[in-house]
Amino acid sequence: MFAFLVNLLERQNRLMEDLIHLGREEMTALKDNDMDALARVTREQEQASRQLVIIEGERVEVQHRLGQTLDLGSGLTLGDVLPYAGGEYRESLMGIADTLRRNYAQLQELNEINKLLIRQSLGYINRLLQAMVPTENLTYGSMGQVGTGAGGTSLIDRTV
Repeated sequence: MFAFLVNLLERQNRLMEDLIHLGREEMTALKDNDMDALARVTREQEQASRQLVIIEGERVEVQHRLGQTLDLGSGLTLGDVLPYAGGEYRESLMGIADTLRRNYAQLQELNEINKLLIRQSLGYINRLLQAMVPTENLTYGSMGQVGTGAGGTSLIDRTV
């Protein structure tokens, strides 16, 4: 079971590395305002995330079975079962767990930067929309046309 656990963690780590690579691509697409690349990257991130969730479920199940086999109970963490792993498995598990922690931290950092870039873009878009089609002081004329009241002006005379 420890060999299977090592295999699952290695698969998780590869997916984390893929997500880090995709996070960098997302950042580039956001900086370049490349919506096609952003859509592609988002689809790939969703696929990798779904795979990661599946593998995580398998890992939890293996740790649960290990806990039962070793009579340790349920709800165990990797650290709980690590002392029971043989020498080669213990070394592998410790190394992979360390790498996963670093990759997770790097992925969180990338996600925070990308969220900031998205918020910045949305703020810019909202300011442009407000300048082009003000939503304050809108009035309707007798024929149903929309006008701006109290001296408001619009950069666009009609909305299509």
